[in-house]
Amino acid sequence: MLNGYASLQLIKKINMEKITREDFQRKFIEEIFGIEEYLQDQTAGWIFDLAGEVYDYDYVKKDTKTHCLQLIKNINMETKRVLATYYTACQILADHFVHRYFGKDVSDMWWIGDEVGGVLAVNDYFFDMEIMEQFLRYRYSKKLMFEYYEAKLEADTKGETIANIKNWRHFRK
Repeated sequence: MLNGYASLQLIKKINMEKITREDFQRKFIEEIFGIEEYLQDQTAGWIFDLAGEVYDYDYVKKDTKTHCLQLIKNINMETKRVLATYYTACQILADHFVHRYFGKDVSDMWWIGDEVGGVLAVNDYFFDMEIMEQFLRYRYSKKLMFEYYEAKLEADTKGETIANIKNWRHFRK
């Protein structure tokens, strides 16, 4: 399993030696799952793509990646594989979301209760995985995302409802 030290060494290797994306993907899978034969599994293509995302998004937080792997420390190997993929995917999506909508204006970011994949706190805003995914999927601009967030907050405090993220921008006032 990839531990904190190995994770940092792998990131350092990318930065220092500029290994290729494909080499990183193979190394990532070998280090995370500890076995090469996992590459032959039918889900390997998806995980290989996920490793490519880790390579591409060099702003993914190293300490959170280590935390994700610590969460799955005492679970059986097959479950570890699935959870490692899930936690890594959640962190990549969250980091991409924060990078896109907050840029460098992030003074505070953490998973509530250290539950990766639950609710992410960014500065004074709170987002669950579904909300982050939908803002990205429907390609909300930064301005529109914050307008929706404020409209939803206001509606919730008044006990009202508003359209979902998919439709809100078409029906807003």
